[in-house]
Amino acid sequence: MNYCSHCGSSQLHKKQPKEDTHTRIVCGQCAQVHYRNPTIICGCIIEQDDKVALCLRAIEPQKNTWTIPAGYLEFGESTELAAQREALEETGMAVEICELYSVFNVQHMHQVYIIYRAQFVQKTQEMGSESSAVKWFTEHTLPFEQLSYPAIKTMLLRHSKERKTGCFSLYQGDASAGRITGLHPN
Repeated sequence: MNYCSHCGSSQLHKKQPKEDTHTRIVCGQCAQVHYRNPTIICGCIIEQDDKVALCLRAIEPQKNTWTIPAGYLEFGESTELAAQREALEETGMAVEICELYSVFNVQHMHQVYIIYRAQFVQKTQEMGSESSAVKWFTEHTLPFEQLSYPAIKTMLLRHSKERKTGCFSLYQGDASAGRITGLHPN
């Protein structure tokens, strides 16, 4: 940050504001505190019968790897609507949100992921430019060696096991460790 977004001043300093717990960028002219907060990523595991839909990433990071449709939460948007929008943009599929499935932190990237289970409704448009392919996978055909991130692999492995019983859990934690709570029937 080179200029204060409040007054335009270049008098920016890093300091810990009174009654704050973190060092922030503070404007020396107008005293505006500039907060940097994690971004929220919303997505979903799209289900149809015994399959899930994955996107082949057409962009970096992790170009040419498979993942679930997910992306940034927009201002004024609920997390459910963001997950539906990302599914539509990246796969061309309209989906119905079933339930919250995973909430996890990726601290080194300053992100929080909110992932839902979603049911395929219909294909309504072509996939967007962020995907080079969209494909349905069964438990036995999931491309575990070609997934974009380890957290996606962990989530899809858990999802495959839980689909067999119809009892889904909520995962909370970070990308590598956390806890599973609330097993409940579909």
